[in-house]
Amino acid sequence: SFKFRFYIFDLNSDAELKFKLNPEDKDILEDHRVYLYRDNVRVYPYGEPDDDWLQIDVKRGTISTGGFFSNKQLVGEISITQKGNPELKDKTNREGLIEKGNATKDFITLIQTFLSYIRRHHFEQYRQSIKSKTQNKKEQDILRKKIVDAGFKKLRVAVKDYKKLQSIVNEIEKDYAVEKGYLVKRAETTEELAGVGLSVETASHDIMAMLEKVISNLDSLINDLLSATDIDKDVLLKELQSARGGLGFVQAQLKDIQLLFKSSKQKRKAIRIKEIVLKVKQIYQRILKKENISIDIRHMGSPLIAKTTDAVLLQLIINLMDNSIFWLKQVNTSNKRIEILLDGDRGNMIFSDNGPGINKDDAPYIFEAFYSGKGQEGRGLGLYIARRLLERQDYSINLAEISSEKKLSGANFVVNFISGGQE
Repeated sequence: SFKFRFYIFDLNSDAELKFKLNPEDKDILEDHRVYLYRDNVRVYPYGEPDDDWLQIDVKRGTISTGGFFSNKQLVGEISITQKGNPELKDKTNREGLIEKGNATKDFITLIQTFLSYIRRHHFEQYRQSIKSKTQNKKEQDILRKKIVDAGFKKLRVAVKDYKKLQSIVNEIEKDYAVEKGYLVKRAETTEELAGVGLSVETASHDIMAMLEKVISNLDSLINDLLSATDIDKDVLLKELQSARGGLGFVQAQLKDIQLLFKSSKQKRKAIRIKEIVLKVKQIYQRILKKENISIDIRHMGSPLIAKTTDAVLLQLIINLMDNSIFWLKQVNTSNKRIEILLDGDRGNMIFSDNGPGINKDDAPYIFEAFYSGKGQEGRGLGLYIARRLLERQDYSINLAEISSEKKLSGANFVVNFISGGQE
C-alpha cells in the first residue's frame, strides 16, 4: 500500500470562477509535476518540470488525449516506504526507481489507471456540467435578448428592395412564430406535468394502504354475512361506516391530486396559501411521521393570498416539501424540522428546514434544470419547475439572503406572491 495526493486544475477558458488560474498561477504550475517520496525523502528526478516518469504525455499522445490529464494541469505527491514497499528500489545512482521486474511497472500502472479513471469520469462529468451551463446560458441569452427577432428585422431591412425575397422572409417569420408558440406550449405542459409525479407517488402509498384496509374489512363482513344466521344491524352499520370513511379518505386524496392536472383547465383565482399548505402536509403526513420530521406552519399579519391556480401552488409546495424531506433524511439528528412562515402583509412565504443547507458555490445554480450540488439541497427538476411556474404568474422564488429570512439552519426559500416580485 502507498499514499498519494493529487491536485487537478481546469485550464480551459470557461472554467468555473473558483477554479480560474491567472498567468502567474499557471507559470508556477508548469514548474512542478508529481513528486515521489520514500519515507518523506524525495526520490529524484521525479517531479522535475521536464520529467514524465508517469508517462502521462506518452499516454495522451499514443492512446487518448481525453483519457489522461496533461502534465500542465496536474501536480501531486506519492508517498512510499522502505518497509511497506520493499520491491520499489532506488537505482544505484539514486536517480529514480529500478525498472527491472514488474514492481515499478505495476506501481506506475496503478497510478495511471487511477488518474485515467478520475479524468474519464469525475473530471469529464465536471466538464459536461460546464458545457451544459454554457449552453443553457446561450439559450437564455437568445430568449432574453430576442436575438432571432432582431435577426429577422435585419433581414427585412436587407431585402426591402426585393419584393420576392421580402415575401419569403415574411412567410418564414410567420412559420417560425407558429413553431415557437407550439414548442413553448409543449415545454410548459411538460414542466407542469413533471411535478405531478411527486404527489402521485407519495399519495398512492396512502391510497393503496387505505383501499387494502377497506377491501379486507369488506371481505370479512361478506364472510360473516354468509355464515351468520342473524345479522346485528349495529355491527353492520359500524362496519359500513368504517368502509365509507376509508373511501372518503381515498376520494379526498384523489381530488387533491386531480387539481394538479392541466386537463382540469383551471382559471386563476384568489387562493389562501394556508389551504394548499395543509393539503400538501396531509399528502406527506405518512412520510413526515415515518422520518420523524416535525412541521410548523406559522402566520404573520393578514392571510397570505395568491392569484393563481391550485395546480401551480400544489406543485410549488410539493416540490419544496419533497426537497426538504429528501435532504432531512440525510442528516443524523432527532430534531428534524420544517418551518413554513406565511406573511400576508409582506406577501411572501418562507420555506425552511434544518437539513444540510446549500453550499455557497452551488447557490447560483440550484434553480437550473437537472442541477444538483453534491450533498446539497436542490435535486433534479423540482426547484427549476417551481421557479418556472411562478415566473409565469409574475411571482418569484429565491434563496433567503438576509438574516431575518433565514428561519432555520438549513435551506431557506423565499416565495414572493407580489406581481413583479423578482429580486
